[in-house]
Amino acid sequence: MTGKWKWKWKWKWNLLVSIIPFLLTLFASLANKNTLLTSIIRSFYSYAVVFLFVTLVRWGLAALLAKTVKQPESEVNLVTPDDPELLELLKPEKQDQAEFEPLSPKKLVSTEKWDAQVLADAVRSLTDEEEK
Repeated sequence: MTGKWKWKWKWKWNLLVSIIPFLLTLFASLANKNTLLTSIIRSFYSYAVVFLFVTLVRWGLAALLAKTVKQPESEVNLVTPDDPELLELLKPEKQDQAEFEPLSPKKLVSTEKWDAQVLADAVRSLTDEEEK
């Protein structure tokens, strides 16, 4: 939650409210001569159900209260001022076409020095090795 609805100890309220059904279920189950393990399991189930129910109720109430409380709206000013210096800074810089030079990397391998028959034999020998 934001705004003035800040809950410091959310889980402590749920814990305090859920302990009551836990203890009531534990004592009622023991009074009916159930085993201790059965009584503890039933008490834990009642604790878990009430804990989740209280959590959902508190979230629902917090959502309703948050809707009724007016929160200040933040406004963003998107208007550019008419200051000539700022407008000049916002304009894109023009680049001269003469400054641009495309990359021309050096060729590492060239086929110009080799005889065509030697290159063909090299390719054939590579394909023959792959087939084996």
